[in-house]
Amino acid sequence: MLRPLARMAAAAAQLSRHPLRQRQRERAVGEPAEPRAATGWRMPFLAARSGRPLFIAGLGLGQIASWGTLYYSFALIAERMGHDLGLSKREVYGAATIGLLIASFTAYPVGIVIDRGYSRAIMTVGAGLASLLLLLWSQIASLWPLYPLLAGVGLAQAMSLYDPAFAVVAWRYGSDARRGITALTLWGGFASTVFVPLIQWLLNTMDWRSTLVVLGLINIGLCAPLYLGVINPKMDALLPAPASATESAPPLTGQPAVRWARSTACLPFRRRLRARCRRWGSRCCGPPPAHTTVCLS
Repeated sequence: MLRPLARMAAAAAQLSRHPLRQRQRERAVGEPAEPRAATGWRMPFLAARSGRPLFIAGLGLGQIASWGTLYYSFALIAERMGHDLGLSKREVYGAATIGLLIASFTAYPVGIVIDRGYSRAIMTVGAGLASLLLLLWSQIASLWPLYPLLAGVGLAQAMSLYDPAFAVVAWRYGSDARRGITALTLWGGFASTVFVPLIQWLLNTMDWRSTLVVLGLINIGLCAPLYLGVINPKMDALLPAPASATESAPPLTGQPAVRWARSTACLPFRRRLRARCRRWGSRCCGPPPAHTTVCLS
């Protein structure tokens, strides 16, 4: 009875030590840390231990705080600030619109920097920038400083909200990124649940300036350490090298959809050519020009 079980255990242990299994495990979590440590590179204490569950949990907590302080806080603070400074909703939300435009315009260059391996620096600096801007926002006394401040908040949003976070998850998970993005989205969904009542309580307890100070401290005290700790570009999944276009892409010529699209696009030209040939006889029906060969085939 015990001998077959011992043989099965030995076979399982031998299978787990197979080189193919070892490579699969490495591809699941990225390149092992020992070779990188031998080269002199040192990881923060949390990043060195951040497997996938810890990675998603830390990034999710950071997203809850980032969304709550940079996005869901504005509508609540804008009302108190506008009433205190004598600003209309059009003026206040015009500044917010500029911030959203800056966030959309800067998302692409931020993504390029993340693809070059600076994801930890981008999100950590984004949290620090958000903290600085929220603290400066708490000191304004008129409308005009609000516009550059919220433009800077838009840049901080592009560096610390879902766009860079999803890119970080995609690099860490590799081909299994959909699962990580789904989990991170579930974490981020708690931002309004947590921060809307918290911000409302802060506004009822203190003024809007002190509330902004608290939100700024949350960014520098919670978001920045989390992003610095759990994001580690050295732990990204090892993605397979992309195949060349000649190897991976099948020829499109001859495919049914391509033939249909080509015939549909060239149908008006064919009709005009046939009508011209019927009208003028064989004089115009010689060899077609080179650029019409595709339509006539």
